[in-house]
Amino acid sequence: MNRGAVLILTDTEDHTTDLIVHALQERDAHVVRLDPGAGPLNIDARLEEGRWVGEVGDQHRAARLTDVVSVLWRWPGTPSGHPAITSQAARAWAAREDALSILGVLRTLPVRWINHPARISVANDKPDQLLTAQACGLAVPPTLITSSGVTAREWIRRRPAGARVLYKAQHAQGADPDAMVTAGIAEAASVPDLLAAASCFQEVIPGRSIRLTVVGPKMFAVEISGTDLLD
Repeated sequence: MNRGAVLILTDTEDHTTDLIVHALQERDAHVVRLDPGAGPLNIDARLEEGRWVGEVGDQHRAARLTDVVSVLWRWPGTPSGHPAITSQAARAWAAREDALSILGVLRTLPVRWINHPARISVANDKPDQLLTAQACGLAVPPTLITSSGVTAREWIRRRPAGARVLYKAQHAQGADPDAMVTAGIAEAASVPDLLAAASCFQEVIPGRSIRLTVVGPKMFAVEISGTDLLD
């Protein structure tokens, strides 16, 4: 394996990445894991010959930008500004400067990305996902996005007999029950008049739940079992 560094940017509580780090280290890879949201990151970067050189790190570890051969951009926290700044407004300004400067430099690295944040932004567009899936020939369920509970109730009641409808948030990150809303079955009678947020409802496609991960031309499919929760 190339002796360059694998840079991982994710939340400190991302335990799935713990397994990835362990697997990489078993292959004798040099791994540098950073969380921009856990505390101030330090950067020294110079623009030389068409790329940024220097290093980025925290109080424990650092990566030379020219040594990085791959980046795993998973769930990096958002910089919150240096704790030494006591003014809330000044700290918010500093946090924006950190995000635009440090994360901006990292996004320019000409390496293998899983996945580049620009691609992640496109992929996280759920309405566009559904159109893309349909264009690729995948089965896409009838879907409603609405902020009207009355519309949602009427739509659910018009589903074919026996069909189940689920509500699924457009964005769900992590497993903290206080920070996300998991997918669940939506009954017409339980939908309030005021949804208070744009909400997505879909018919449930019967069958096994499959999670497909695509890395370049390779596809890795796993069946989700052992839970009654909808993925």
